[in-house]
Amino acid sequence: MTLTPSKLRADIYRILDRILATGIPIEVSRGRRKLKIVPDDSGQSKLDRLKRRPKAIRGDPEVLVHVDWSKEVELMSNRARARFDAEDTTIRRNHRRAKW
Repeated sequence: MTLTPSKLRADIYRILDRILATGIPIEVSRGRRKLKIVPDDSGQSKLDRLKRRPKAIRGDPEVLVHVDWSKEVELMSNRARARFDAEDTTIRRNHRRAKW
């Protein structure tokens, strides 16, 4: 089926729904050239398209779930932690004083 751009514009949502329902592409003639609107049949999410890599982890993957990094990584310096605690205290105090 070939449509003009005006016909497409007038019924764009109905036409797109029909393309998705039937899977039949629609051609749109623009001057001497034609465009084709076709449904994307991949139907897969990004995760579904990932390649399986069974050898990526050597050993038991359950060990990785329970790794304790607290001794290895200091996420906040003591000064930043003190500033954060002070700001948090101020926010809580102001929240209690607010008249809701």
